[in-house]
Amino acid sequence: MLLTRRPKQAGRSNRQRRSDFLWRWVVVQTKRHLIRYMLRSRHPPGYSARAAFVGLFVNFTPTVGFQVPLVVGIWSLARILGQRWHFNLPLACAWTLLTNLATMGPLYYLFLRTGRLMLGQTEATHGFASFVAQLNTTSPTDLGWLDSMLFYWHLVVDTFGLPLLIGSLPWALLTAILGYVWTMRFMSYRQKQRHLKNR
Repeated sequence: MLLTRRPKQAGRSNRQRRSDFLWRWVVVQTKRHLIRYMLRSRHPPGYSARAAFVGLFVNFTPTVGFQVPLVVGIWSLARILGQRWHFNLPLACAWTLLTNLATMGPLYYLFLRTGRLMLGQTEATHGFASFVAQLNTTSPTDLGWLDSMLFYWHLVVDTFGLPLLIGSLPWALLTAILGYVWTMRFMSYRQKQRHLKNR
């Protein structure tokens, strides 16, 4: 009896499937440790709340692949500005993983539609399927990670440009504010509970 292999999914190599699995594992582990890290934090609530604000704001901008370096840059600037601006760097970086390559298409399409509406561009807009097809343009296979990210970034900027960036800002600000308020309340509640337990 001959053993037959299961056919591979069309258009997806083993390398792509391993990369997707690894990315999902990193996201799950990060979210798990994010909650654990928040529960164990001994800093004032604002320290974690500012991290949520920064991480979520960067998370909802069209900068996938560059979000962690952006957060590190903001953190470095906050250190220079003074104590009142400090925030939890690992926590802020963890918040940027709420979006990923799987959710990028719908989010970027939302940003694009919002940006065109804000800029008064009322001409006909391509549908979501056409947008995703443009977004999934394959980069040269001989490029490293950084060069692939730069290639992709130039593709996004050249193809969708200003509307995509402008349209992301209201959503980034809204989610950042909501994240700040929720984290502040959550951490304040946890600290009160901890204080009552230690009395």
